[in-house]
Amino acid sequence: FIFYLKYTKENTKKFYFIALLFFLLSLFSKAMAVSLPVILILTDYFKGRKINIKSLLDKIPFFLLAITFGIVAVFAQKSTGAIQDYEIFTLPQRIIFAGYGFITYLIKLFLPINLCAYYPYPVKSSSAISIQYYLYLLPLLGLISFIIYSIRFTRKIIFGFGFLGITIFLVLQLLPVGGAIMADRYSYIPSIGIFYLAGEGLYWLWNKKYKIPAIILLSLFAVFFSVRTFARCSVWKDGKTLWDDVISQYQTIPAAYNNRGFIYYKEKKYKEALDYYNKAIDLFPKYHLAFNNRGVLMAEQKRNKEAYDDYTKAIELQPKFAEAYNN
Repeated sequence: FIFYLKYTKENTKKFYFIALLFFLLSLFSKAMAVSLPVILILTDYFKGRKINIKSLLDKIPFFLLAITFGIVAVFAQKSTGAIQDYEIFTLPQRIIFAGYGFITYLIKLFLPINLCAYYPYPVKSSSAISIQYYLYLLPLLGLISFIIYSIRFTRKIIFGFGFLGITIFLVLQLLPVGGAIMADRYSYIPSIGIFYLAGEGLYWLWNKKYKIPAIILLSLFAVFFSVRTFARCSVWKDGKTLWDDVISQYQTIPAAYNNRGFIYYKEKKYKEALDYYNKAIDLFPKYHLAFNNRGVLMAEQKRNKEAYDDYTKAIELQPKFAEAYNN
């Protein structure tokens, strides 16, 4: 992105190809990078660069790479069973979830409390969604209206929120990937747009001779985020503290019980491990990983018949599951 800015400023092809090369490397690193070409178009608008055939032709190599890697990512996710069946949630439900996720990401950027390593869906399958999730559409529509109105006097607001929206769009679960409705890590890159606006706001206060309020505000945010970071690090101290924290907030996440059970297994606390594996399977009777892990535990205790049954069940649920085959 930085080299693209240098290219638009100096019109030097060298910077364009460096930007393209780094984009390719970022795609190899993380599929979420596919959003960059749209960000470049937004940047052209923000910087007052004409959106014409020439400027759009510049983006074609970026879009070709993004589409190619996007397709590869989808097939990779499908091969591991990470992409859910579209019939699990209807399109209207996924739109409600997307609105909830977008507003919640925005809130947690400024007020990072009640963070969790795993946020489960509020309902299972096509069950009715609580009215509170529909209400998130109201602030979303209000925010969109404000952004459109702001175009009259500045392009900064549409750039900041546009950066957030474009980069977070693919993880709003419109394409359902994984078993979580959202994840804190998905907001890392999107937060750049919002904190750019925060920087612009601080710069405005400073230039308007409100230096003392600006310093106080910045200091309060720095202290608050430092305290929250320190507290969050204690949760991420190890797997035990992490999954205990998840289970304390949500008691319906099979992966949390399975992972906590595996930690007990590594500590040779087999009874506790078995209890957690059983809980994971009770919550999700088709959880092949929990069956495999319980099979490992049974084999460790020489309960070979039960181990064989669990391995067989894991393979039945996920035919490509190599670990169960090896066991």
